[in-house]
Amino acid sequence: MATVRNVELNIRFDEFDISTGLRYRQRCVLSGVDDASEDGTAVLRTFFPDVVSAGGAALLHRSEVFNLPRSVLNEDLPPGQNPDELRMRCEIDPLLPRLQSATSDVVEVNLS
Repeated sequence: MATVRNVELNIRFDEFDISTGLRYRQRCVLSGVDDASEDGTAVLRTFFPDVVSAGGAALLHRSEVFNLPRSVLNEDLPPGQNPDELRMRCEIDPLLPRLQSATSDVVEVNLS
């Protein structure tokens, strides 16, 4: 059986973002939170792996509806009481211009 989930988030841009059109690489990861006796966290799904910019607006709303099997959501297994805990982590990293340097062809000139 599958369960339907909806992920929504808002990105707020400041005046610098709006005026420069600075682009950001966005990535959100849904993971199961495991206790210390287990192997860390289990990545369940990655969302919005794309590039965003203000586009002249101060707010960008993102939404995605998806299906996940209940077995995927149940990443914490018995023995004992071990309720599932889910975490959504979203990151945006600026895509800054890269400085490229180049060297022109070397020309030898004999001035004798």
